[in-house]
Amino acid sequence: MKRFFRLCTFVPVLCLFFLAACDLTGEEMADFSVTRIELTSKYSKLKEVYPISVGKVSSGIIELEGVCAKAYVENQELNHTEDLKKAVRWVSSAPDIISVSNGYVTSGSGLSLKVEVNKENMAEGIVELHAENFDGSVKSEPVKVVIGAPVEAITRLSLETSSASKSDDVVKFESEKKSGKRIKNNVLYLKAFTFADEPFKNADFEKQINWVSGDPEVAVVASTKTPYSGSLAVNLELKSEGVTEIYAETKDGKVQSESITIAFGNQYNKEALASNFAVSYILDHLRYKTKTSDYLPTRMTTRKRFIFNGVFARAHYTNYTDSSTVESREVTFNGDEVKITGMIDTYTEERNEIRFSFAMILKCVPDKNYTSYEIISAKYERPELIVEEVDIGDE
Repeated sequence: MKRFFRLCTFVPVLCLFFLAACDLTGEEMADFSVTRIELTSKYSKLKEVYPISVGKVSSGIIELEGVCAKAYVENQELNHTEDLKKAVRWVSSAPDIISVSNGYVTSGSGLSLKVEVNKENMAEGIVELHAENFDGSVKSEPVKVVIGAPVEAITRLSLETSSASKSDDVVKFESEKKSGKRIKNNVLYLKAFTFADEPFKNADFEKQINWVSGDPEVAVVASTKTPYSGSLAVNLELKSEGVTEIYAETKDGKVQSESITIAFGNQYNKEALASNFAVSYILDHLRYKTKTSDYLPTRMTTRKRFIFNGVFARAHYTNYTDSSTVESREVTFNGDEVKITGMIDTYTEERNEIRFSFAMILKCVPDKNYTSYEIISAKYERPELIVEEVDIGDE
């Protein structure tokens, strides 16, 4: 009788210990001190997203395209089947839509992933699945499953400007003298992204896009070019001076890009136009422009790159690669007067490179629409390197 009593007492205690070693999901747990969990695929490399179409979902549990989890203790991989099943489990971010369970273990591949889709609760979106140890302290990267919508559906649009035309999120254009259609090439660039926030790979994605202008009388999108490196080049048609905003949206209007402000007219570019005048003037009045010759070259060409928050220009010589540069750093308007400060890189009489600052005050000539200026004052840190007239010799 005493032996029977002892057995009755011992068996329940043993059962409690067994239950304590099991997860509530029914998976037996073990303390393997997992330090790292990695995902892999038996068939190929892991995909960015795994699509599941609503119309193609069948009942029952399916294996998700060979996705497996590998677990490590220190730097040693858990290869034994039962050990891995006891150490790792799969978890779903939306178990009411996609429930998960551990699959089988194969040598070198890891613990496979099986999923079951609840058709009644399916909704378009992304469900993330990951593997973790049983206390949740170590997790793998997520597997993204796209529900309902095509993988190539556009979910985000990004509209950017070229670096040479952007200033404080405004794309500015000078007034133009010629009449008729005015198209500016490659000013804007549009990128499209999918559910996994990956670049849209379909080269014809512009066919899914509508362009919207806040004021079509100022500017509209005239044409687009086939995407280059994932970006769709956009050409603008400038119609009349003014300010407008332009953005892109999908045909159904559900996805919109950020808007870009377009400013057309010299009144929006007066700082840049004044900089251009000052830089050109200084370039024409530098005393020494090359360090490779004892005489001034016979021909000079000036190349300018227009940047709307400052102008950068170079004076090039036919026979020499060395050049002088002038850069405007700060432009401040006060009525029709403008103060410009910046830096000059040139050469001394001994043909040594030198860098010094300048400060100029200009006044816009009336009725010139910010394209012509009078010099009120000009100060140079090295005034001996500036001349009133530049002698470039005989042609």
